[in-house]
Amino acid sequence: MTGSHPTDAGEMLGLVAELRSGLDEAAELINGIVDGIDSVLATLPDGQGDGIRDAVTGFRRMFDDTVTELGRALDRAGDPVALRATGAVWAVDIGGGVSGLAGLATENTTRADNHWTGDAAEAYLDTLLPQRLAITAVTTTGDRIDAVLNELANAIIDFWKNVEAAVITLLAGLVAAGAVATGGLTVVVAVGMAAAALNLFSASVVSQISMFTELGNAISIRTRELVAVRADDTAFPGGRWPSAVATDLNDGSITDGDDTDWHVE
Repeated sequence: MTGSHPTDAGEMLGLVAELRSGLDEAAELINGIVDGIDSVLATLPDGQGDGIRDAVTGFRRMFDDTVTELGRALDRAGDPVALRATGAVWAVDIGGGVSGLAGLATENTTRADNHWTGDAAEAYLDTLLPQRLAITAVTTTGDRIDAVLNELANAIIDFWKNVEAAVITLLAGLVAAGAVATGGLTVVVAVGMAAAALNLFSASVVSQISMFTELGNAISIRTRELVAVRADDTAFPGGRWPSAVATDLNDGSITDGDDTDWHVE
């Protein structure tokens, strides 16, 4: 197995394939170490190699348990490309498309007060602020969703790169252990080296899974916050985009008693 260092999430498939290959290679090395140890133990009187056999059983079980855990993770390794693409839709296609309208919802760009004065002009000018607030809400939410999805994409890549580094270290330790698992005087050393390599590998994988789980929990909290922001209709009265029409002057009645009654001056 050779170390790969993906800088783009699109290389995830290659990284996952490398990891599966590395774990297969580690399994073959362990089988070789165990075969070598068994050959040496077979030459010893009954009972003399029991402690060594127990140690071999222990580190082999540790490897199997760790690989089983990793296998479940590899089956759902994640898709950073899809995460980034979805984030871009929110930030660029949705938020970016709306943000371009912000400059139009200002007193300097509207023509409502170019030819009108008084209540009519003020009524139309009053529609600008709600428009800007709605635009800001959309762009801000889009940017926040994009940030969360990119953070998760980066975390997925970092997680598998760190696991890959742990596998590479494991392979080096197993190769060294296999080299000395050939004689009665060195078999104990081989067992110790293999066990140490597997202990380090298992601890590293557990640590990476724990950190990734913590990040996942933190992102879940941020996701719930975004859901709450999305449900907040402060900038969208009644759950709708604020009207750009001056509805205050829609009422043309004369005698219903409200403050929009028309009258002859």
